Amino acid sequence: MRRRTFDRLVSAEGMVLVPVLAVAGGLLTWAQRYIINEVRNQLEAQKIYFPASDSPELAAPEFEAVRQYAGSSSPPVIRRRSTLTTTSPTT
Repeated sequence: MRRRTFDRLVSAEGMVLVPVLAVAGGLLTWAQRYIINEVRNQLEAQKIYFPASDSPELAAPEFEAVRQYAGSSSPPVIRRRSTLTTTSPTT
């Protein structure tokens, strides 16, 4: 393969890859915002709250990760839409 052919193939691949990755990034961002809004709205609509920190439901050692959300309606990840990380409390 000649250098000129290789350069054209790599350039064409880049021209295809840039819009595909841009669209994928946009869709992933939209989906993340949509899911966080849906979860938050469903938790609030169904009045689902984490128990208070001193409640016996959270006394077991396996609920250590959940205690930080005690008394709130949703984890901070769901309350703040700016973050991209999610935590899943163990049950």
